[in-house]
Amino acid sequence: MSRPSASEFSRAWRSLWDKKSPYYLPNALSKKTRVGFSWFRPVEVPVPDSGQIVVLNSSAFGIVTINLQNASVSNLSSVVSDGFEYDEKTGKLAASLRFASLLYSGDYEVRRGRATGDALKLASRSFKGLPIFAAVDPDPNLTLAKSFQPKLSQTPNGQQMLSNYYTHNAAFAQAFQNQAFAYHWANDSMYGGKNTQAWAALTSNAAQPGNTSNVVVNSSDGKTYDPNYGYHAFHMQNLVTVTCNNQNNPDAGTAASTFKLATLSPSATPQTVDSTFNVVATGTPPSSADVANFVPPPWLAAIEENNKHIHEKIRQEEEDVRRGVIIREETIRPIRSGFRSNVPAPSLKLTGTVEENAEGNPQVKFDSIDGTVQDVELALGVFPGNLHPELTAAVGKAGFLKSVLSRQVTNSLAASPLLSHVGRLLTLSLIGNQRPIR
Repeated sequence: MSRPSASEFSRAWRSLWDKKSPYYLPNALSKKTRVGFSWFRPVEVPVPDSGQIVVLNSSAFGIVTINLQNASVSNLSSVVSDGFEYDEKTGKLAASLRFASLLYSGDYEVRRGRATGDALKLASRSFKGLPIFAAVDPDPNLTLAKSFQPKLSQTPNGQQMLSNYYTHNAAFAQAFQNQAFAYHWANDSMYGGKNTQAWAALTSNAAQPGNTSNVVVNSSDGKTYDPNYGYHAFHMQNLVTVTCNNQNNPDAGTAASTFKLATLSPSATPQTVDSTFNVVATGTPPSSADVANFVPPPWLAAIEENNKHIHEKIRQEEEDVRRGVIIREETIRPIRSGFRSNVPAPSLKLTGTVEENAEGNPQVKFDSIDGTVQDVELALGVFPGNLHPELTAAVGKAGFLKSVLSRQVTNSLAASPLLSHVGRLLTLSLIGNQRPIR
């Protein structure tokens, strides 16, 4: 193949910037365009989530993190030429592109404190009377509980119970954002005078090595059956279900309610850990029909009836948050809004070669992008309360965050179809300037 001459290449390059040319690059980057038999789709540049990054630590708000999500880079049609270098002897080329302005935009989520996605950890923290974002030492009871998961996973019933928990873990964790639910989870003791932590401690004792076959779980002393153990468990299960439903997580609410279908109802039968595992192992996983047709027995209906005043508090709190009556920054709920950044005049250098394709025609292939988008200055969507001004100021001073985002935006441009679009269009221009396109 005789490589294109410098003049041929220059003519092809100029065609990319001629609005009357079929090879006009801004069109090919921004809208669906046909060039001959080739179609070009708009270049989409998704940017990965930043992950939770600490940007503020204050006495008023504690540790504050921001996570940029669902982000993308747009306005690629503002591209202009900054020239090119082409060596017709080696076929190597470098094309410089500059953008009048790129728009980096998306959503952001702010969290206060050390966020966790583990519902069991949140439950443990509520026992200690701590905010759910507080740092606490590892809970040996959680370690013990999770040690039984391999055994539970060996049976279909147990597998479904584990699957329900992990599938809906985020929703179960979200339930603890409702302060009414979190309060009653930690403090209610109407059954047997014991709260959740006290009953959990008895369960932990029954699950210790050497105790699994002889210490009674559903007991207040480890020896004799106490129906209040089951009543308290179903009381809490009911509150989880109601909270999930009020937080628009109905599937998690259904999953929480089906746990009752995989266990024995309160009865006069004492159960050890081993015998409880046997109940799960020999039971049949509840079907969708079982769930749909389940009729609460009188004792469970009584629990649900007694909980109605708590249901209303849970519902009212969720409604107040949705209506803005309760400001999110006054809770431990994540705060969400949108952001944008107008990135001015970034210049990128594309490097590649001119090769020969199977038909003997020149083919341009770009393989790398050099240059870094300048530090990204974020404009954050407003949310109610006093945190927003502090957050905006902190983000404005966070040089490390700007550097991270600059690399993310640059890497996303490099991973996008930008290189292939410019290469394909320049190839078509080289060929088309030798013969008319059809």
